Amino acid sequence: VAAEKKCMQDSDCVANACCHAKDAVNKQHAPDCKSVMCTMSCEPGTLDCGQGKVGCVDKQCVAVITK
Repeated sequence: VAAEKKCMQDSDCVANACCHAKDAVNKQHAPDCKSVMCTMSCEPGTLDCGQGKVGCVDKQCVAVITK
């Protein structure tokens, strides 16, 4: 598992992109979103609008897209 994806629990993980994220990384490798503005659109296949969540699966941060 790559260092940016390693985790022990769900709380170790965050979205890998500021907008329309499709994956997850360890929170130590989180993107800097301070000056990023995202559209309000709910893009399919992303974590947008509650379509999924980030978690730790087999010690690797992943995005679980549910809708």
